[in-house]
Amino acid sequence: MTEAKKSAARKPRTSSATTTRGASATKSDNTRRSTLEIKIGVQQSPREITLDVDKTSADIEKALTEATTKGTTLVLEDIKGRKVLLPAAQISYIEIGEPSTRKVGFGAS
Repeated sequence: MTEAKKSAARKPRTSSATTTRGASATKSDNTRRSTLEIKIGVQQSPREITLDVDKTSADIEKALTEATTKGTTLVLEDIKGRKVLLPAAQISYIEIGEPSTRKVGFGAS
């Protein structure tokens, strides 16, 4: 083997996995979302509807105000992509919780 081939063979390679890992770690840190728990009371229903959404409380208030003033349907989408459609006239109350980040691990409660 010639000296040029030996030096090329011994040359350390930069792995794309290390650059990808570093990029994905920062990406996952930036994409962590806080969820907002919403409880909706519906007239003549003994149970309330509970949703986890990734919107702000101001967005929820705006959507509720718009639906009640126009007399239309309130449409909310939870973090899993499911949609809930409620006639604005049938909504008794909406309780908006505080934003919380997703907890991971056995000690998370």
